[in-house]
Amino acid sequence: MKKSGLVLLIVGIMFCLACPAFADDKEGFYLGVGGSYALENFQTYGSNSYDDATGFNIKAGYKQSRASATEFSFDYFPEFKWTHPRDYLIPATGMVSEKIRVYSVMLAQKLSIPNDTFRPFLIGGIGYMSAESEHTPTLGSPDETGFCYKAGLGMDVFITSNISLGLEGSYFFGVGDVRYGNFTLGVAYHF
Repeated sequence: MKKSGLVLLIVGIMFCLACPAFADDKEGFYLGVGGSYALENFQTYGSNSYDDATGFNIKAGYKQSRASATEFSFDYFPEFKWTHPRDYLIPATGMVSEKIRVYSVMLAQKLSIPNDTFRPFLIGGIGYMSAESEHTPTLGSPDETGFCYKAGLGMDVFITSNISLGLEGSYFFGVGDVRYGNFTLGVAYHF
């Protein structure tokens, strides 16, 4: 409940900041950075458990028209905490906690509703993901790497003709058992 309240507060602040804003519908490149919060939904069974994680996002894109942009992004989460039973790889008994590091690079298409200030959008993409544990095999193997996919929606709010604030919620279908909902709040500069 606290998480959804925080998301609503952030969206409200974005709307308030953008009231005097305007946006230019020019084509061209943009660069952005943001902070992310991932709600884990790893597909595991038994006594394995994972915690949510914080991370960051870097993106670069090209806007082809008023309603379409192609975006390349890098998402990094340094620590999904993994709690699992000790096994033959770790001597002793009981539970052990360790960090799972997840990063992905993604090529996505962003479709937005043209508007001077508020631009709601849909986004979908395909990319490459790596999930690594600090000690033992991650989710069944030492390194999980491979294709990943995302689908989501969000809103860009232009506070000037070149600067936008963005809020995006997306779901990542990752390698192995890695699945998570990702919420990113960021800023972008449009050249």
